[in-house]
Amino acid sequence: MTSAAVETVARAKGLTPLRRLLLPAALAIFALIDVLAFRADSYRRWLDPSSSTGAFEAAIAQFQAFRSEPRRDVLVLGDSRI
Repeated sequence: MTSAAVETVARAKGLTPLRRLLLPAALAIFALIDVLAFRADSYRRWLDPSSSTGAFEAAIAQFQAFRSEPRRDVLVLGDSRI
């Protein structure tokens, strides 16, 4: 299908070039807001430590700061009782 045919079909369906760019632009804006609001380190400063999200983020930060020693690491499978 040629580009002229694609344009004709798009115009017949009412999809102007602006409307075709609307969804990708909206997704890009959503992703940018998500990154700025929730993935930045400043997000953790605003959390209440006594909230469930604050406790979870604190636990994740503590786990990431923990230095493991590969020679002493052990994998446990199965029941949670040891």
